[in-house]
Amino acid sequence: MNHRNAPPALRRLGSVACVAAGLGGACVLFPSQAFAQASITVPTTDRVYRDIQLLIGHDLVDTLIVGQKPYSRMAIARILLQARRNVARTSTQPREGELSPDARLRIAARLRHVESVLARVEKGFRDELNLLAASPGTNPNPAHHPLAGIDISLIAANSPPRDAINANLGFIDAVVNPLLHHRQGRNVVDGGTASVETVHWTQVSRHIALFARPRFQISKAFAPQRNINEVTLQNLYASVALGNIEVQLGRDNLAWGQGRDAGLLISNNARGMDMIKISNGRPLTLPWLFRLLGPTKFSLFVAHLGSQRFLPNSYMVGYKVSIRPHRQLELGFAVTTEAGGTGAPPASLLERIADPLLFIDLVFLTSSDFQFSDKRAGFDFRLRIPEARGLELFAEAVFDDIRQANLKGMFTQDAGYVVGTYLPRLLDSGKLDLTLEYHFVGIRLYRHKDFRSGHTLDRILIGDELESAGRAGYLEANWDIGARDLITVEAAYEARSADDYRVIIEDPARSIPLQSIKERSNPQERRYRGVMSWSHWLDGRPFLLKTSVGYERANTFAFQLGRNRNNLIGELRLEVSF
Repeated sequence: MNHRNAPPALRRLGSVACVAAGLGGACVLFPSQAFAQASITVPTTDRVYRDIQLLIGHDLVDTLIVGQKPYSRMAIARILLQARRNVARTSTQPREGELSPDARLRIAARLRHVESVLARVEKGFRDELNLLAASPGTNPNPAHHPLAGIDISLIAANSPPRDAINANLGFIDAVVNPLLHHRQGRNVVDGGTASVETVHWTQVSRHIALFARPRFQISKAFAPQRNINEVTLQNLYASVALGNIEVQLGRDNLAWGQGRDAGLLISNNARGMDMIKISNGRPLTLPWLFRLLGPTKFSLFVAHLGSQRFLPNSYMVGYKVSIRPHRQLELGFAVTTEAGGTGAPPASLLERIADPLLFIDLVFLTSSDFQFSDKRAGFDFRLRIPEARGLELFAEAVFDDIRQANLKGMFTQDAGYVVGTYLPRLLDSGKLDLTLEYHFVGIRLYRHKDFRSGHTLDRILIGDELESAGRAGYLEANWDIGARDLITVEAAYEARSADDYRVIIEDPARSIPLQSIKERSNPQERRYRGVMSWSHWLDGRPFLLKTSVGYERANTFAFQLGRNRNNLIGELRLEVSF
């Protein structure tokens, strides 16, 4: 990432970024003295996140930070308590004579649905809710779940993967298969895949909790893809709670952003990172004038990216600060940077410490130009409009480079954007919700000339699965048919480019690119996709049965004219919770 000769506006932005990082650090370094209880996180793909969004849509949650996931079980329990206290907002009515019969029926329908959602979710978090309701000073017994759940999955797919394209714009080593991705790195093959995952967790003490999710998989792949028969650890970590500090050590997933599968920096696409993560468990309100920032949450991690990379054993540092200056507005700022590893560009210890603070060379070291890392920064927001049936508008922007001489390239070639809307109450009751998103990924966003694996983990993109030079539109609708049945419909249109570019060099001595000029337009790969899922919870039993079918039309597959494909997937899944 090149910051030389940045315009004054970006220098001021760098100052703000450093202050924000400092404030976020203060949230962690000076925690609340409130009761501390170690708690495991809830997978970011769990249905509970949609349930929480529905509660927000009914205007029952005030302080939640949406753009940093996963949530811990204790955090979800606090959300449920807040929503339960605020149910009166939904039931509050004018005097009986001021309501029409239709209005009374709509309010009653909303109340029934809210109660059904709360009852279902509260059942799964009973231990945490009891703990929060315990009298101060009590020392509850730690929870032990030697076998907390089993997840069995059978998948049949006819959807071959392909390698990401490199077009003289830096490098990336990634596998692309949109119909099978956004599975947190699970190795579903083009063919048949059967897997079993078990869930285990325990609270060693009030301050320490352990979590493990091993995965056992067998598969039969179509040639030329190989069979993937393996035993892996999907998640394995220890969580430590000290006041309002939460420290996590081990492998877990992150999802930073406002979209369905989170954002452009970190999404549900790749497996969890092996990391140390520090965050404040509960959003804090800072003192003095900083109180105007509202509830504030900070997360910081350092992750090892593994040995199977172009530069083995490189590391990633990331942090995010989110604030809610108004109960209906959330703002976020995040940075990730990859550095180190065998054969990586050298740097001093001071530079490595300073580098993750975005624009640090602009603010304090204006003669410096860090060229030993691969850095990205992003901004996001979410605006809620409760009066419009809980309508939410959200957006995210991520930048990979800062170049005064080519600001247009900075905002197009080196950037990515997500714009979307979420309507949690398409029906007033909240039984039908709708999400619409538009994604754009620039031609250089996830690539680098030295870190040739790009923004990936085990060849899976950590950010948006669009790879580079992509644009897409997504739709998701969820319909609660009843208390135990959910229908989900997803639709997508994606276009990816493999045009040829010529790179103009700004500084030949250091090979710093100034801009990329298109030399030839090549055929685009276009994909049209639809997936329908049905989820059924057995009455009175801890069983979830889910079945999905999907179809994808891939035109000009792998950017080869005339090579068109029909891709298919069918999945049967059983989740058992104890």
